[in-house]
Parts: sequence; C-alpha cells; structure tokens
Amino acid sequence: MESIFKKTFTVTNNQLDKNDHLTLSSILDYIQEVSGNHADTMKCGYDDLIDKNLIWVVVRHHIEFYRHLHVGKYIDVETYPLKRRFVEYPRETKIYDNNELILAAHTTWVILDLDTFNFATNDFVPLEYSNTPSFFDTKFKRIPKKNREELTFVKTAEVMYSMLDHNGHMNNSRYLTWFLDIFEEPRDPKSFQIEYLKQSFSHEKIDLYVHEEHNSKELYGFGEDGLKFYCKAEYED
Repeated sequence: MESIFKKTFTVTNNQLDKNDHLTLSSILDYIQEVSGNHADTMKCGYDDLIDKNLIWVVVRHHIEFYRHLHVGKYIDVETYPLKRRFVEYPRETKIYDNNELILAAHTTWVILDLDTFNFATNDFVPLEYSNTPSFFDTKFKRIPKKNREELTFVKTAEVMYSMLDHNGHMNNSRYLTWFLDIFEEPRDPKSFQIEYLKQSFSHEKIDLYVHEEHNSKELYGFGEDGLKFYCKAEYED
C-alpha cells in the first residue's frame, strides 16, 4: 500500500457557492472523505475501529489557500498520515485543480474509546504509512480563545437530524455552513482553522457568537456544556 492516497472527484453544483467557488464545508467533506478512504486501505478505518468500540474524531482543521477556489469539473485530492504525537494522529491533504495546488490542510485526529470516552493511546496507524514529511514548516496550535464578553451574539441554532453523521453527532463540516451563512463573505480566505472541543447532538441548541475585523472573521458556538467549537478565517485586503 502507498503512503500517499489519491482520488479524483467530480465537482457538483451543490459543492459550489453563488460565485461558483468551492465552499469551505465542501472542502472539509473532501478532506474527511479521503482520510476515511485511506484509513480503510490501512485497515484502521471506521469498520475496523468500531469493532473495538473505537471511533476516529477530528479535533482541528488548518487550511492554507494558494489560489482562488473557482475550479473545473474535476479535482484531485491526495492525503497522507504523519507520525503520531501522543494521542494525536496528524494528517495532511492537498487539493489540485488541473495539476495546480489550490490548498493544503493539516488535520489533527484522535481515536476515542466509546466505553470510557478517553483517547486511545495505541498506535493504530501502521508506521510504514507515516514516513511522508510534512508539507508545512510550522506546528499548528489552537487558536487563542476569546472570552464571551469580547464576542457579539448572533443567534441560537439547533442541531437538526440531517446534520448528523454516522457517529451520531453533528457532522464536522456542517459547522462551516453556519459560518458561511452568518458572514456571507464573498472573498476566498487565505487561511482557515477550526477547533472542535465537544460533540454536538441532535436537537441541541448552540448559541453562535462572532468577532469580526476587516481581514479576519471568527465564529464561536456555545452549548449548555460550554464552548463546542470555534473557528477563524483570515483574508487578504
């Protein structure tokens, strides 16, 4: 098996915004799709782990954009795992349009034990797959959090049945739909990062707050059990 997994996707209209650019939520869908496909080939995918009562959970996406998101009919996506760090399984993904790099993403995954809700510490990714060097020359850390007093309340959103994934919680890309609908930003970002702190379940109410500057926009989601997620997009002038 190859360390780098590659797949070509046909771009459909529902993955584009009104400017015919790939949406942030569709980009996360691509990233998660190829990550899951590659894990399956490495025998550590969803079906392999659920038999052990374990699941993959993503805790961070960081994406750097290198050109506009107006793409052709097909895109090529490649992904590869990096070496495990404690309980974290980092993975990188690149998306190309006609052989031109559109974006690169660094994603942090963990494996959750469904019996204890603790992170699993075993190395479930075979080491021979983790020999690809990182595309980035930096280590990504959490976005510094703002206090709720620094944020502006926008609305309360409900997690609907159609937003759930096969793990029974809100699909990670659906948070980006809230981001897109709130800000209605026509510019393509130069970078985007989202931190997932707690799972959200069907019919939960999430209070959405924003912080906005000219070249950056942040969205925070609070549930009854505290901060669920927060994200930040940065833009060029």
